[in-house]
Amino acid sequence: MFPWRLHVIFGDTRKTIQQFHQHNPNVTCDLIVIDGGHTQGVPYSDFISLREMVDISAEHLLLVDDCPSHRDQGYPGGVQSMWDNVTMTRQVKTIKQCVHDNLDRGLTFANYLKDY
Repeated sequence: MFPWRLHVIFGDTRKTIQQFHQHNPNVTCDLIVIDGGHTQGVPYSDFISLREMVDISAEHLLLVDDCPSHRDQGYPGGVQSMWDNVTMTRQVKTIKQCVHDNLDRGLTFANYLKDY
């Protein structure tokens, strides 16, 4: 229906997000979904790279899958560790967190904050 409004790019997000942004510097996002790698550093890399593509002064929504999660305990740099860090350093404002029935993982709705 609106083919120009949604871009799906497959690959390693530590490379593809930055490459897309370099080739499309005027593209901004108002819906950001982080749902990918759970290994050390990947969630934070996605968080930072995608922040560069958001007009933080405009309305936007950040969705983070598998957060909150108890699965990351013992895995530094995973999704929950990343979220704890960006919340503590006031890079985001949490709007709502939904937890699945088994309390193992959930979905977080948030906004990037300007003053970071």
